[in-house]
Amino acid sequence: MKSDLPFRKSFVCGGILFLVFFLIFFASEGFPNLDNFEYGRALIIFFLPAMATGVWAFYNGKQWSWVRFFLTTLALAVVCFAGLALWLEVICSPSPLPTISFSQKLPSSWLSAENRSITDSLGVSIGNLVVLKNEGKKQAIMIYLRNANGSLKTNAEKWRQNELDCWPIKSGFHVKEEEFGFDTIGGHMVALLRYRVLQTNITYHISGRSWIQGRFFVFCNARSSGADLIDDKEVAGIISSVQIH
Repeated sequence: MKSDLPFRKSFVCGGILFLVFFLIFFASEGFPNLDNFEYGRALIIFFLPAMATGVWAFYNGKQWSWVRFFLTTLALAVVCFAGLALWLEVICSPSPLPTISFSQKLPSSWLSAENRSITDSLGVSIGNLVVLKNEGKKQAIMIYLRNANGSLKTNAEKWRQNELDCWPIKSGFHVKEEEFGFDTIGGHMVALLRYRVLQTNITYHISGRSWIQGRFFVFCNARSSGADLIDDKEVAGIISSVQIH
């Protein structure tokens, strides 16, 4: 005798397991943020086992108890979770990102303020960041690298937009773009960005350069709250000496 409504029972069990998972996550991590809580993966982990359990019960030809529905769904969910974890670890695990260094010795007035890896909400490294500061000249240089997604033009356009959008108008910043384009420097195509940020009693001058190296997108932003950077050979020399390996 077949079980009555096998798919309904299996999906009820899958829903209960998903709810338990959600409550455990809530208790340990707090209310989940839609940006980092993996709803899709959790749904797959419990939807597929519930579907498989329903098919199994439908073709088995025997009467299944609620306990059997629940334990079968749970066992398949564990297998599904282990398979997904293995897939993410072995197949989707990104290769290590290269490090950022300089081909020449930095001037003594420039000190390293940051040198660290940037990670996403799951703790996976998505970029490397180096920040240099020259307190005497009120200048800073940020070098960042990440995996390139598409062409130089595509990555540079996103970089430009993120740069111009990171200064909130509500905080009193007024952004004035002065240059954005592409040029060939040292035999390589690069994107150039220069703009000013005006605020009460202070003006920030930002000059940036970005390029594709291998499968990585690298960008360098120099910022000054003093003199304009357009003719600053020291800053230009530091940016030109950036290398990744």
